[in-house]
Amino acid sequence: MYDEYGKEEAKGMTNRHKNLQFTYTLAIGVVLLLCSSRAFATNDENHIQEIMAGVNGNSKIQFIVIKQEGGGNFWGPQAGETQSRVMLVFFDATGRETGKFKFPHNVPLDTNTQLIATQDFANLTGAPTPDFIMPPLLNPIGGKVCFTNNPLNINAFPRTDCVSYGSFPADQTGSDSGGCNGVVSAGPPTAALPIMNTVSLKRTSTSCGSVPNTDFTINTTPTPTNDAGKTLLIPLGTQVAQGENLFNGETFQGNGRTCASCHIASLNFALPPSNIQSRFSNVSATFDPLFIGETNPSSFDPGFDFNLNTLVLTQTVSSAAPCSGTLQGIITSGSGAKAKVLTQVSPTTYLVLGGMNPALSGTVSDSNSCSGTVMSMTAGSLSAIAGSSVLGLEDPKRMRTSADTANFPQGRGLILENIDGFPPTAPVFRKSPHLLNLNQRFGGFGFGLSGSVPDLQSFATGAVTQHFPRTLARNSGGSDPDFRLPTSDELAAMEAFMRSLDFPAGTDPNKFNLSNFVITAAQQRGFNAFFGAAKCSFCHSGTALGGSLAAFNTGVVNQTINSAGMDNLPCEPASPCGSRAFSVRQLFNIANLGPFFHDSSAATLKDVLAFYNSSFFANSPGSQFFSGPINTPAIGPTATDDIIAFMEGISFSPFAPTFGTVGTGVTITSTNFTGATAVSFNGVAATFTENPPGTITTTVPAGATTGPITVTTPGSGPLKTTTRFTVTPAITSFAPANGQVGAGVTITGTNFTGATAVSFGGRAAAFTVSNSGTVTTTVPFGAATGPITVTTLDGTAISATSFTVTPGGPPFGLTPTPSSQNVSAGASATYTFNVSRNPGFADNLTFSVTGLPGATTASFSPNPTSGNSSTMTVTTTARAQLAPWPTLWPPPANFSVRAWPLWAICLLVMVLLAHWERARRHIPRWVFATGAFAVLLCIGCGGGSAPPPPPPPPPPGTPPGTFTITVTAASSNSSVQPVSMPVTLIVK
Repeated sequence: MYDEYGKEEAKGMTNRHKNLQFTYTLAIGVVLLLCSSRAFATNDENHIQEIMAGVNGNSKIQFIVIKQEGGGNFWGPQAGETQSRVMLVFFDATGRETGKFKFPHNVPLDTNTQLIATQDFANLTGAPTPDFIMPPLLNPIGGKVCFTNNPLNINAFPRTDCVSYGSFPADQTGSDSGGCNGVVSAGPPTAALPIMNTVSLKRTSTSCGSVPNTDFTINTTPTPTNDAGKTLLIPLGTQVAQGENLFNGETFQGNGRTCASCHIASLNFALPPSNIQSRFSNVSATFDPLFIGETNPSSFDPGFDFNLNTLVLTQTVSSAAPCSGTLQGIITSGSGAKAKVLTQVSPTTYLVLGGMNPALSGTVSDSNSCSGTVMSMTAGSLSAIAGSSVLGLEDPKRMRTSADTANFPQGRGLILENIDGFPPTAPVFRKSPHLLNLNQRFGGFGFGLSGSVPDLQSFATGAVTQHFPRTLARNSGGSDPDFRLPTSDELAAMEAFMRSLDFPAGTDPNKFNLSNFVITAAQQRGFNAFFGAAKCSFCHSGTALGGSLAAFNTGVVNQTINSAGMDNLPCEPASPCGSRAFSVRQLFNIANLGPFFHDSSAATLKDVLAFYNSSFFANSPGSQFFSGPINTPAIGPTATDDIIAFMEGISFSPFAPTFGTVGTGVTITSTNFTGATAVSFNGVAATFTENPPGTITTTVPAGATTGPITVTTPGSGPLKTTTRFTVTPAITSFAPANGQVGAGVTITGTNFTGATAVSFGGRAAAFTVSNSGTVTTTVPFGAATGPITVTTLDGTAISATSFTVTPGGPPFGLTPTPSSQNVSAGASATYTFNVSRNPGFADNLTFSVTGLPGATTASFSPNPTSGNSSTMTVTTTARAQLAPWPTLWPPPANFSVRAWPLWAICLLVMVLLAHWERARRHIPRWVFATGAFAVLLCIGCGGGSAPPPPPPPPPPGTPPGTFTITVTAASSNSSVQPVSMPVTLIVK
């Protein structure tokens, strides 16, 4: 019975106070005897009518309804008093006291119900105004709540009315007392009180007295009614909506983390390093539980004083109103120490985040006028132990930093995972996986980055066990649990929510149709490479471009960045080291999901493609499925950028449209862009307006090229989009407006750089790009009146008006096949030039070529020809290797061994000279001169000659680069105008 605890709490009262209490109690008894009706203000017949610990998966939406049967309305402090008369006391499923709520004021003098509810309840649409706002202290599933007198107020009438529910210990339910029917045994707890759906526990008895727990039954239509008689019919949420509430807000009575701590909804349910850095910069104000593994100082930087520590007070919080009876929120002490209360676990014991360095001491207080005196502070186990290899719940260094500061200036965002078992088994480090398109995983293949989790409910249970505990013991039961496991209903709802996270969203059966996303020319080329030579579709071929049921070991773990000299990641698994295979990830929205790979080892999509051309991939077991590395640049000079453009096309962009010409209006939307001070397109500044906040309207500026849009804000500086805006070419005019075949035409517009084709009415024409705004061309053979088009790597521009082709011009035309060839220096390439002839034109045509790169020749066959084609063969020259470092000269070829007598004479002269000077104990300079002369004489007399001069250097080979070659066909009839056609030669 709670009154026993109250007596213990009141031991410090003086005898005078006890005497006063006796006097007041005696006076009340006399009044009761003299009055024929029940007395007001005794609180004896007030009782709990209904409780709700959460609704639709949100445990912050709570209420308690208390009924005034006898009209007792003295709940708060009375005149001259500092403590409330009555209060609510809360317990968890193990019987630990987890909080108090002391009523700050009286209730009206009537017999109406009083609604005590949380702020989240009050925020519900149409909710009745609560008579009191309380913190969310009702424990889900199992626990106990008591409406009882405040033992710190000697004038309070003794009253205890409790409800125990769920798995609350039966031997601690106690008894109720002070009601009109005396003492009533509470008996075993009633049913569990879930936070799913719309469920409350409601009293069924209408009597004035106390009732046992079994009188409270499950009610699926809660009736939260305030003193004014207002109530609310709470709508039942969908399973997906309830799962979302659980995902975002439920801590499962753990360390304060939720699923949303590591899966940010606005960031594709991932956890990029930029988000980690942003949140860590504010951690001193927020005590964000993501960083619960931090220490102050850390092993590598100042860190932060965190951990989950135990604060013990000398006595229960006894502060006067408006203190509600429990320390809450941020608490501080005179030493400058600071912590954040997670929960109370006994009348004097709290679990707090931080408060160790500097340590809380002396008097601690919160912002609600509550205070207490520190007895002790004990460090928890979730932070790394300084100077030890023992890790805590996380490794802050691997979460927030990387040795590769050039590519990962904000770290790699790695989270500690015990995939292979909890300590002493070594952990691994992975990025927090995004949760998009989980519903597109078919065939029973597992979840998680390595596909090791059989289903999403196991995935959620494992996440709670891994990331939510209060200690590394990870106990979900017993007298001091670290967390509670999700119920089956909660798991089903979270699975439904995670499966709903499709990108693109919606129910359109064609939403993954790639034709809806492959729009620009670059995206089309990337699509072709993805499903062709780049072999990407070998693995990524499913609905959301995942779908492979296999897992591969591609050698990612063996990269240099993971080595001991860099970020020093442990093996996955430990034995055999680096042998783990990883699942194939879906690619929709991939541009927004970096860094990439399971360990965030690739900073950009370009780095991803480069990895598949590296020795790490070539030497991996997974490469056998691809016959070695995938050399994307060898596919074509733009293949890498094109594949990236394709992947950006299937990704979300914060701007619309995603492509357009100079002058196109663009809308950019993101809360991150609020207060923008500058906007640029691939570095070119643009004018813009912002209205409403976070919505930017701008236009593509002159000179802009394809690339990311950058928005600068005062708080975060330049923010660059992960997808690129494609600036397409545009034709503004051409001159002249008409002409015959062969006539010169100048086309004016924007973004012509890198043009690949020009056509008149659909007929290809030879051209030259003078600058980004000018193309010169000639009207091609066979052209008909129609629009002019200019095609670049970023799209095709079409003239608004038609070019009129007038009669005349050459009677033939040329069409090359192909128009572009790749060749390695030393190899050959061929082009076939098809000849289109007017009827009756049969002249011989002679072919010639200009614009060949150095050390390159070309020949035509046949040449001349009266036929309809000729083949040009272009032959390049291999580039010479560097000459070796020179060595000692060999003996001359005409050296004669018959000269040995001269050699002998020279040697004898030198010996005699040395002997003659021996007594002088030194060799004069003339001896050296004589010796040198002798040696030269011997060489000269040896019958040889000077070494031959070095051979001339080999001629240089064909230089690498992209070359435009112009082929001209001239008729044997000099009066016929020649026709020229350019082709492209790419030399590697």
